[in-house]
Amino acid sequence: MFAEGSYDQRLEIISDFPKGKCIWWFDQTDMRRAKEVLGDVCCIAGNVPTALMTAGTPDEVKAYCKDLIETAGAGGGFILTNGCGIDHARAENVRAMMEAGKEYGVYH
Repeated sequence: MFAEGSYDQRLEIISDFPKGKCIWWFDQTDMRRAKEVLGDVCCIAGNVPTALMTAGTPDEVKAYCKDLIETAGAGGGFILTNGCGIDHARAENVRAMMEAGKEYGVYH
């Protein structure tokens, strides 16, 4: 399910989905809170901002992704992806996001 915009106020409501039956792809939701509320219910994904992908530097993208992986990826159940659109993202920023996933997104 794609959740455009912020779903911070709806996390408890959507936690009623049957366990393991849904992946929530967030655009602008607080991923720390999403992990706390939904982490044992479903997989969460998303939240690399479009603005960062279009106007940020590769180092900024990689740092953001590292923090996102550490926040939302702890214990598994997280997919690193963009928040919404990626149409105008800089190619070097897409590469930086993929590199961050490979470097920091390994579950042990």
